[in-house]
Amino acid sequence: MRLNHRWLWLAMTLLVLASVPNAFAGSSFGTDGPAPPFIPSTPPPLPSSPPALPSSPAPLPSSLPPQTFGTTANSHSETPGVTSLPQTYIVPANPQPATSAVTSQTQTFDSNSYSQSRSFNAPEQPQPYGTPRTRAGAETWGVSSQSHGYSLLTPQPHQLDIEANDTYQFITSNSIVKRRVDSERAAYIHLPGDLGNSTMQLPEVQITYWFDSDSAAQLQSRYFVLSGDHNVSYPLGFGGATLAPGQVLSTKGTRWFTVGGFYVRRLTPLYEDSQVELPRWLQGWDVRGKVGLEFSYVDFRINDGSPAFTGVSLFEARMRFHDKGLPIPTVGVEARKWLARKVALEITAQGNWINKINSGRTENGTVYDSQAGFETHWRLIYDTPELRGLSPYGGINYYYYKYDQSGAGVENLIRTQMFGPELGFNYSL
Repeated sequence: MRLNHRWLWLAMTLLVLASVPNAFAGSSFGTDGPAPPFIPSTPPPLPSSPPALPSSPAPLPSSLPPQTFGTTANSHSETPGVTSLPQTYIVPANPQPATSAVTSQTQTFDSNSYSQSRSFNAPEQPQPYGTPRTRAGAETWGVSSQSHGYSLLTPQPHQLDIEANDTYQFITSNSIVKRRVDSERAAYIHLPGDLGNSTMQLPEVQITYWFDSDSAAQLQSRYFVLSGDHNVSYPLGFGGATLAPGQVLSTKGTRWFTVGGFYVRRLTPLYEDSQVELPRWLQGWDVRGKVGLEFSYVDFRINDGSPAFTGVSLFEARMRFHDKGLPIPTVGVEARKWLARKVALEITAQGNWINKINSGRTENGTVYDSQAGFETHWRLIYDTPELRGLSPYGGINYYYYKYDQSGAGVENLIRTQMFGPELGFNYSL
């Protein structure tokens, strides 16, 4: 009996051990993990056709949350400074690759207001030297260092420019005067050598009123201040008589000035859109042309008309050009170009010419008028808003003048050329 009980106990123990795995199947209790999945002996059959795709993709959200570009680091990306969005919200706004690094300043990206013109990577196009700063070759001279108020370089409607300057001229040795009466012989008297006029002052005033930013009226006047004297030791024929030697001669009493009226027009707007096609040194200039009339008043005198003569003279030592003179057509051009932020170069030229025009007056015959003149100025202008419309300048100039009145009974001639430094200013209001 004892042997049978042992066998019975052994059989019951094996039966209990065999039933324990089935009792805890599908549970993690007493095991390292879930039971392995059931693998069928044969795979299921494949479908005869792939499932149909949706007719349209799922709609994107109506608005995207703002994306910021800053200096924060992304823990899921190796690129510092860019905050990533969830995968479902990433929509490429520009498929082209970036050409430069992201800016370090924090800016808000708005998909509704973004446009190509506001791209962070749009490079600024270079402009030719000396051209206006807003747009190369297509903008007028109107952009300058003067950000407000009036300026000589940037005229505005109803602007008034008052310009004044004084030049110290050196008179060349070929400057002469001559007066002949009837058939009497007359000498060419040199201003520097015979009368001691080696220098001259030439103050000038110019007033310009702008109707608009392109057209203006201009009034110009200058005065010739002759100075100097010379002790002559030889006789000089003048006005049908002879100036006695051994006396001091000068141009005392001479009155000489000019008055002109002009219409001024800016020419830059006519070609500003195509100036990029010009050579580089011709770009960025503001050009103005002017046309008008100029009258010269010349009452030339030697020793105020009363020098010592050898013998008796029926006339004074004087030439009254203004008695028979005519206003003559005059043209001019002005050009200005920025050299630096507050410094500009100004080049002006003005001239006139007539030849043997009937003056309408007679002196033992018809008197004919011939005049010629040319002047040019090269200046550096200092222009800044701090001076409130005041623009001082300095430079050099050249001036040539010839006035000839001739007929059967008379000939009056004056010819001079000079050059020298000048200083002046313009005040715009």
